[in-house]
Amino acid sequence: MIRRILTRCAVVQKKNCRRSRRTDGRKRVPAKRKLEAQRLVHELQVHQIELEMQNDELRRALSEIEESRARYLNLYDFSPIGYFTFDQKGRIEAVNLTGTSLLGMERQSLIKAPFPGFLHRDSLPVFSSHMEQVFTSGVKQTCELWLMLKNKNLLPVIMESILTEPAEGRPVQAHSAMIDISKRKQAEKALSESEERYRSIFQNNHTTMLLIDPESAEIVDANPAACRYYGYTLAELKELKITDINALKREQIFQEMELAKIEQRNHFIFSHRLANGEVRPVEAFSGPIELDGKRLLYSIVHDITERRQAEMNLTQRTKQLEAANKELESFSYSVSHDLRAPLRAIDGYARMILKKEGDRFDEDTAKKV
Repeated sequence: MIRRILTRCAVVQKKNCRRSRRTDGRKRVPAKRKLEAQRLVHELQVHQIELEMQNDELRRALSEIEESRARYLNLYDFSPIGYFTFDQKGRIEAVNLTGTSLLGMERQSLIKAPFPGFLHRDSLPVFSSHMEQVFTSGVKQTCELWLMLKNKNLLPVIMESILTEPAEGRPVQAHSAMIDISKRKQAEKALSESEERYRSIFQNNHTTMLLIDPESAEIVDANPAACRYYGYTLAELKELKITDINALKREQIFQEMELAKIEQRNHFIFSHRLANGEVRPVEAFSGPIELDGKRLLYSIVHDITERRQAEMNLTQRTKQLEAANKELESFSYSVSHDLRAPLRAIDGYARMILKKEGDRFDEDTAKKV
């Protein structure tokens, strides 16, 4: 459309030049030329309106993307979980507001900062091994760390990391979720100090807790929160084994209990079956305890259904936003290029027409040109 209009403008211009050179004394026909010029001006105005409509559509698309980005940032920044992005050297590439609150520093000062600088010396090899396993295996990894805060206090956290799918032209990074487990650590300390105190906490805690015999997998005891969560009475729970609740195979369950018993591992992700048959993902923290002269495993169980859904939503939204940003960059470049060149040409030809034929236009037509 633009090319056709510009061609017609050029033809009219050539005709005008030839007519201006004629010396045979014939009269010119200004009305015809004036009509043709007015028609060209009208077509230019119509196309200008079309371009303005396209520009308005682009602005609306940009506004929608900005709104989507704002929703994503709110979900990311105000999540109760600290989110970090690390490069292969353990430097912080991105962090949300919860993460900055955990470290007690401004976000700007954390970007590109080596994360080991915020760890207690005993946690340095743990973090190093954790990152190495994440980047080499590509499988989700979990570890416990102690943060060294600015006031020299220690903060226990659990970190769960997974490797991101590398984008074109970008280095591989690790996404990590960090949770403050200071309350759980305090509960563990209280449990280890006294069996009597433990019994009080066990019964009155609102978190699901189980006592398990690692040799037989029998559920020795359960607190009221566990009864409410699983949907069994205490008597019914004590008739069950953990293998009746855990969806893993029996052999795998005993292997995991052995790791917990010898304290080589205390954090687990399982699927537990409720009394109504529903299976839910849970996060279990298990460790050994001496009770009445017998070595048992205590387990603190958290339902992570909502957290899993939130992580899935965040991952999906992140992919959508990245795709939208790529499309926007491509579209913005294309539209910007396509708009500027034709408008410059249109403006130039309009000025030429006005200069050559302006004395033949009426006042209204001259203002439009």
